[in-house]
Amino acid sequence: MKTTVFLLLLCGMAAAETIHVPLVSIPKEISPAKTLDLSSAIIVNHLFEGLFSYDPSNKLTPNIVESFTISPDGKTYTLRLKAGLKFSNGAAVTAALVKRSIEDSISILGEASKWAFGTLEGYGSFIGGKTFSISGIMVKGERVVDLKLMTPYSPILQVFVGPYFKIALKENGKYFGTGPYRISGKTDSEISLKLLPWRKAETGIDEIVFSKVDSRKEMISPGNLKKYDVIEVLSAWKIKTERHNEIEFPYLQANLILFNTQRGVFRGRAARNSFYKMLRKSIDFKWFGWQPTAVGFPFANNLFKDPPETLEKHIFKTPVTVYYTDSVATFNDAGIQRLKEKLRQYGAEAVFTKIPISELLAKFKTLDFDAALLGYVPDIIDPDGLFFPLLGSRQQFNFTGYSSPQVDRLLQQGRSETDVRKRFAVYQELTSRVYEDCPVGFLGATHGRLLVSKKFAPPHVNSLGIFGFQLNTLKTTEKTR
Repeated sequence: MKTTVFLLLLCGMAAAETIHVPLVSIPKEISPAKTLDLSSAIIVNHLFEGLFSYDPSNKLTPNIVESFTISPDGKTYTLRLKAGLKFSNGAAVTAALVKRSIEDSISILGEASKWAFGTLEGYGSFIGGKTFSISGIMVKGERVVDLKLMTPYSPILQVFVGPYFKIALKENGKYFGTGPYRISGKTDSEISLKLLPWRKAETGIDEIVFSKVDSRKEMISPGNLKKYDVIEVLSAWKIKTERHNEIEFPYLQANLILFNTQRGVFRGRAARNSFYKMLRKSIDFKWFGWQPTAVGFPFANNLFKDPPETLEKHIFKTPVTVYYTDSVATFNDAGIQRLKEKLRQYGAEAVFTKIPISELLAKFKTLDFDAALLGYVPDIIDPDGLFFPLLGSRQQFNFTGYSSPQVDRLLQQGRSETDVRKRFAVYQELTSRVYEDCPVGFLGATHGRLLVSKKFAPPHVNSLGIFGFQLNTLKTTEKTR
């Protein structure tokens, strides 16, 4: 017993800690490729790891990968895996299993994975069911994998940071990750993660308990401020808590208005542009804790310009229904009410309806909506991660039904261009086209705030926020050791 205590002190860790974290939903199924909302992504982030990750400065860093090389033509990536890694069921991580994991995710996502791996050799044949594996993912040894591309895709290594392509081993219908935790208990309202025995030297966070709350606002009730150790706060609410430190960071979340471009009142471009401009004129950022997208995004520069001041009136004969959810964005009810009143002054009657994220996703799937307010966090810190899934034809988060050959051409050009300045010029042209067609409208970027218990030293958080931050990296303060 004395030896155990001595070792814990030597490692700079206190006795085992349990961290309590609130989420607005508990996923029924947990697997990387089926991650659709932020709550699922946060849980997945602790069970599974990617080949790469971002450090607190948004720099891409090898994770499962030990080292990598890129061929001069940008078409071949050689990845060497770290030695001694294993999945949560004890199986060793090998190059063959990494290949199988990537192919499994692509198989589940189908065409929706094209934004990430469409340029891989053999991708089309695999998606089309003509082959059982992707020829462009080549196992070169026990720990070496080659990715061979038909055309360069400069952000491809960043793809392995996002939740869908974290490395997982599927056995008997269950997924096992290389992350520091395994699931120890799960109900409709709570999920518990237990630290794996071979990861104990890394952290004193022995258990993480994620609990469901009804809304973001409930997270900061007096009772919950006493209960929860880490809370992501994305709103402009004033919070008094003596139990937490408040961490501020530039959060890579775009707050969007999405229009149904296939049917209904917003099928026409003029209606979309008019309503979007009315929204921009009506929104008071202080009610939502937002800032201009151009200020909030690390890669924004001059990509996101304000729409023209002239407001072309469009007569909406019937009220417009706008769905919103507070699970992935900061849309507080008081701000929504003021927004509704302002829109009425401009001549647009809008019915704002709050629904759970699961219902909103179902409506997107069947195009059963007029418009929706949504917070979108790109999976990679790169323009391609923002634009391609949202705007590419039939891509994963193209909820609007929008399709444009010109936009598709620019999206492809931007992702294959390796010259930074030329690439940026492509995205400038792309955003101009998007503003004209207006399938989505950029309303602002979220200012990130994180409450962290004073038991722990204040962490450094990258622009992905709580999704890009692993709780096992928290260090207890000197006072609590």
